[in-house]
Amino acid sequence: MSGICHDHHQEWLCNQYCLPYRIRDVIASICRENVKGTSWTLVLQPHLPSWARKGDPNPVDLEGLDEPLVVMEFTLSRFESRHNEVVEKLTRGAMEQIDALPR
Repeated sequence: MSGICHDHHQEWLCNQYCLPYRIRDVIASICRENVKGTSWTLVLQPHLPSWARKGDPNPVDLEGLDEPLVVMEFTLSRFESRHNEVVEKLTRGAMEQIDALPR
């Protein structure tokens, strides 16, 4: 396999004051592995309950939402497919840690 490889992950999480720090710690643990030729992006997008209540069907099932959420997305790009196994192991571990965060 040649070319650029991308992994994209997205989660909906409760908007808590400590959330950015907890996610930062998860991502920092991945970055410590220092896989050469990789690039990470992290996006935290707030989502207010009023945004989900527009009267139309909601594709992500947020009709009953009463508290603010955060959409967390991170992407990993790499230029060498030889790192695929290591990167997939790291991102799977990160998602398990993020899945353990409050929802």
